[in-house]
Amino acid sequence: MQDFFGIDIGHHKIRISQVSWKQDKPKLIACGEFPMPPGTFASEDKASQSLLVEAIKSCMQEAGVTTTNVVGAFPELSVTSRLEVGFPKLDGLELNEAIIYEARKYISYPIDQMQLDKIIVGERMVQGSPAIDVFWVATSKNNVAKYLALFERANLNILAIETESIANARLLNRYRMEKESDYNKDESVVIVDIGADSTTVEVVKNELVLFSQSLGNGSDAMTRIIEMSFNIDSVTAENYKKTYGLNTEFAEGKLSEVLTPLAQMLLESVSKTISFFLTKLPE
Repeated sequence: MQDFFGIDIGHHKIRISQVSWKQDKPKLIACGEFPMPPGTFASEDKASQSLLVEAIKSCMQEAGVTTTNVVGAFPELSVTSRLEVGFPKLDGLELNEAIIYEARKYISYPIDQMQLDKIIVGERMVQGSPAIDVFWVATSKNNVAKYLALFERANLNILAIETESIANARLLNRYRMEKESDYNKDESVVIVDIGADSTTVEVVKNELVLFSQSLGNGSDAMTRIIEMSFNIDSVTAENYKKTYGLNTEFAEGKLSEVLTPLAQMLLESVSKTISFFLTKLPE
């Protein structure tokens, strides 16, 4: 496996890590983060993109990256993904066309502007007929082109671009294989990934993503509600959130009181995801 580094371009930070593998053992080569230039995350004008390219290069330098090979990750909000349970077992072109037909129900842009990939995660018999479970991921070709152009301007060699949920699944599986003597690869796990603008709930099993859903609220929503409730600046609100969270003893329980509704919404979404799988995929 050739050396490469991974990059996560978030709303507030650029994060980079480089790991080498020797005899199936990981070794951390480089790791670091760098603040995102304000206003560049969603902007497509050349000046903003140039600032972002320079920020990526600065992050690489500070982290100590030793290669230009890169793997990037799409934010979950920029992709559409779905698990098709009990899908008719088809082959080749027929399967591609059938998945594209299903994807048309969930995307808001023209089908000829869609980039789609899929993986078969299971096979079963449904009413006596062979069927498959297919997980597919789609995003716009414009979104792909934007990332490719950004990395090319930074003089990077792009090996792959994947979704954050797929990266999370692989990371968790690698970690558990290394750390847990009784690791059961057939055990399903729910990952809750709280980002800045959204929270992703995903069900993974043996490096496979069986389900992924982006929810509307992320960590920034919690910071904003603390700002408004306590009439304080965003930096102080962020520190309150990280330091005290749902601690009922801080500020006479007022912080916990304003954050609890958001936390309850999150827990309800996780519970619905688990209920779906207990019903649809009990095995």
